[in-house]
Amino acid sequence: YKIVKKQLMHTKSINYKYTTNSNGFKTIVDYTNFFESNVKMKKNTWMVESNDGEGLSLGIDRMLTILFNDEMTQPLIYVVYKNMANFKWVNEKYPAVLFIKKGSREYLSLLTNSENILTDGILPSIFIRKIEQKVYNTLELFNSFQEGNTCLLYTSPSPRDRSVSSM
Repeated sequence: YKIVKKQLMHTKSINYKYTTNSNGFKTIVDYTNFFESNVKMKKNTWMVESNDGEGLSLGIDRMLTILFNDEMTQPLIYVVYKNMANFKWVNEKYPAVLFIKKGSREYLSLLTNSENILTDGILPSIFIRKIEQKVYNTLELFNSFQEGNTCLLYTSPSPRDRSVSSM
């Protein structure tokens, strides 16, 4: 009887952790289930996560322009958001973009089966790239999100010679 009671308590504990997402338990379980499922990779699908879902950086905006101007591929693009109010201008500029709430089940699913992932920072710690996936990172999170800032490119022989060009 004690063994059955202990197993029941353990099961209730797991259920509680899942329903309350205690320490991200539900997120990890859902992501793992999506990752291990045999769902086909969504070809020509882009999941775009900029500024951790808070807004769209300039580099990502420029990449979206390039993707939408490519008439050959006709990509399906999902932009990740936390607060949709920050993305109204994106919806106006790119009416074909689909939006996905950060952390939702749909977000976790796309994280596992989008052929292309475009980001400017860090993806969630649970993310594991599948062999068929391509991840593009502009690394803007570590630089700046504001227009007008430049990235210095050093030319030979060295910066000491003042042979620096600005991009």
